[in-house]
Amino acid sequence: MKALKMILLTAIIAVPLYIVIADPFFGMFQPINKVAQEDDYDDKDYDYDPDDVIEDQEVHIDGFPVIYIEGDNEISKEHWDGFLADLQNKCNIPWLTKNVSSIHFCSDDVFDDAFGTSTINSIPVVGFCDYKDNSIYIREDGSEGYNETILHEFGHAYDNAYGITTGNYDISVLTSNQKKVCKHSYKMSSTTSESCSRNIQETFANTIQFYITSRNADLVPEEVFNWIDTLPR
Repeated sequence: MKALKMILLTAIIAVPLYIVIADPFFGMFQPINKVAQEDDYDDKDYDYDPDDVIEDQEVHIDGFPVIYIEGDNEISKEHWDGFLADLQNKCNIPWLTKNVSSIHFCSDDVFDDAFGTSTINSIPVVGFCDYKDNSIYIREDGSEGYNETILHEFGHAYDNAYGITTGNYDISVLTSNQKKVCKHSYKMSSTTSESCSRNIQETFANTIQFYITSRNADLVPEEVFNWIDTLPR
């Protein structure tokens, strides 16, 4: 198995945290509960309609980093269209997208090869951010519902680009409000409070998603969102 990259993965529900050591990098990741997303997650073994697939290619869209469709020419066109719609309509945030070097929309096999495994504790993983170059990998997992995963990974890339949670900025507002930020996370996403609060990097990535999607939900202390306003753009 190829050496694992330094990665942070999208969290939707609470699961045990696994630490993988791979000299000189380490990985922290939280898998996705397939049952929780059964309406959006297609079985891996479904038959591909040759008229409903899109060829592997490089896609350039104004305002976004280069997008690579990587699926051995077996990515469902319907799934690609859904991913692209979520990306353009719900994730077009210039101060986040500018930190991402590339986006990879991957079939199961390609995603698993990039990550090094398909599941953690029998639960599929659907997204990760490679900290070496801030590239984002998203698994093809249905025709809609990609925006939470995309924004979460954008949050990790943003954090990594500026070193926000690793010493370059005062994060006391976030750490002191961590429990409050994560208390109602399940109301703003599919993430449980336990998963959101597992470490400050996960809390930050979730907070970025909440900032974009739930700013007016009155579920996160306003001082946290005001703090986000002060961070570099």
